[in-house]
Amino acid sequence: MVEKSDTIPFQCHCGYDPTGFDSDGICPECGRSRGERKGWLSAPLWSWRHCGSWWLRFGFACSVLTLVLGIASSVLVIYLVDELSGGGFKGGTAGIAILYPPLLWLFVQLPVVVFSLIILGIGRNRSKKAQGAGNGAAMLSRYSGACMLFGMVGSLIVIIIGTVLIFQ
Repeated sequence: MVEKSDTIPFQCHCGYDPTGFDSDGICPECGRSRGERKGWLSAPLWSWRHCGSWWLRFGFACSVLTLVLGIASSVLVIYLVDELSGGGFKGGTAGIAILYPPLLWLFVQLPVVVFSLIILGIGRNRSKKAQGAGNGAAMLSRYSGACMLFGMVGSLIVIIIGTVLIFQ
């Protein structure tokens, strides 16, 4: 007879719920033992390997590109704020450089997000038809959404704050 417990049962990063199995055993789905600590990239790598859809993998790669573009745009804004807010005359058109990050966001990063959403939509459609809603595919879609969200919203916030700081 299994006793009820107030603790949340162990659930593996692969999504398998081994309730009723040996608590010190390994996950029959991915082989991870209960006490084993994996790196912070283990779950996305697991979902990449178990996805089965090249469309979702390509969409995830585009989502990661969106995150990288967001980080690069944010770094550029921080550099420009530091450079332009320093003393001295930088030239009559030096302030125009602050337009680069919003233009990059609008004409590069936003189209990559739209492209990623289209590719991920095709991938979700095809993976459901081919293999059912596989756990790796669902997890990879969630990671793609998180990358796009952090890349777009994070860089937009930094761009807005940087622009306000420059034009104060």
